[in-house]
This record gives sequence, C-alpha cells and structure tokens, in this order.
Amino acid sequence: MIYVRKGGWRGCSIIKKWKWVGGILAVVCGIGTVGGFILEQTEYVAVKKMVPTVQPVEVNYHDIKPDPEVSEITPLSKEEVLAKFPIATGEQAYENGRFLFIEGQSDYADYYWLQPSESFEDARVIFKDGELAAVKLWLKEESDLDKAFEAFGIAHGFVKARRMNEFTYVYEYAIEPMYWSHNIKSYPYETEK
Repeated sequence: MIYVRKGGWRGCSIIKKWKWVGGILAVVCGIGTVGGFILEQTEYVAVKKMVPTVQPVEVNYHDIKPDPEVSEITPLSKEEVLAKFPIATGEQAYENGRFLFIEGQSDYADYYWLQPSESFEDARVIFKDGELAAVKLWLKEESDLDKAFEAFGIAHGFVKARRMNEFTYVYEYAIEPMYWSHNIKSYPYETEK
C-alpha cells in the first residue's frame, strides 16, 4: 500500500480517496436511476376541461295545462270587455291611438286601462277593429292567472302568457303578435304628447 502523509485529504491513501469518490458516484447514479425511473413512469395525459352545460329554461312563460273541453280561443269584443270591466278612473282612453313599433311601422288601435277586479290589480287592453288584440295583467297572485285570462275570453289550455319579469305577477298575451309589448316602441299615451 502506498501511504501518503497524514493530515487532510492529501494525507489519505489513494484507495480511500477512490472509495469516497466511488461512494459519491454510486449515490449520484442511484439517485439518477431512481429519479429517471420515476420520471419514466409518469405519463402526461391531456385532460379535457370540464365545462358545465346549461340547459335553456323558459323563465318568462307560464305554461297552462290543456283542457280537453275547450276548443278555441274566443276573445271578447271591445263592447263585452268594457261592459264587464269599467275604464280606470283618472286614466285617459285612447280611441284609435297611434302605436309605433320597433321595426319602424305604426298602427292605430284602441288602448284602455281597466279598473281592478277580484283577480287582477291592473289591466291594459288593446283593441284592433273592435276585437281584443292584447291584454297585460298585473295579478294579485300567480294562482289567479287562468281565472284572469278567462275573464277576457282567452281560455286556459291554449295560452302561453308571457311573464314580464320574475319579481312581479305581470303577464301579457297578444292575440295579434305585433302587439306584444317587446314589439312596441311607444304607446298612444307616449306618441300623443
């Protein structure tokens, strides 16, 4: 054996130096091998992003169950409605009032506010050529919906009354599609100012 002078690394024998170097190399190689093995076992899989699907829900419509006994919608005439429900006091009636529509056209029809009844707090009606064209009702309770529309000759079972907003019981139904409120730009009380 070859001995080198004692004292520090320089004083160690060559064999002891190689043992240390070999041990360090073995540890490094072992870590590298285990690390490489672990990395090789890891698979990267593409994961699709989960996006919740939203089903459309009709919030603005109230579906009324069909009644087999009712055969058609028979809306009341202007005379029948005004005989049944008086015009609201303090409100002006607009005979042949001008309606302006979103798409730019205009039309003339009768527009009335009606006094409250047992099923609604407020009602606005439009008559075209003496026939009911549209009705908008402020109901006292949602359960009054069928009863209120039946009072105007619009029988349940054929009506999809449109709910104006989710916070109040305001519904409308237009027999003449152009008189749905979302089609009207201005009413007679706005155009005659």
